[in-house]
Amino acid sequence: MISNTVCMWHPKPSRDENVFVLFQAMLTVEQSGLFRLELFGCSFFRLYIDGVELAEGPARFAPDHPE
Repeated sequence: MISNTVCMWHPKPSRDENVFVLFQAMLTVEQSGLFRLELFGCSFFRLYIDGVELAEGPARFAPDHPE
């Protein structure tokens, strides 16, 4: 569930040229335990945590509901 989250995007992308935008964030986890990260995008993306690639998308389908 996304709540009180501001979406990020380039303020004025060009319509005449290819635009590539990089978003980075540093998160600090103050307690141990299991966490769930929900990630989505409508264009190509990769997710790295501590330098390890963990996801690439967008997914063509959900693994448990292939189309």
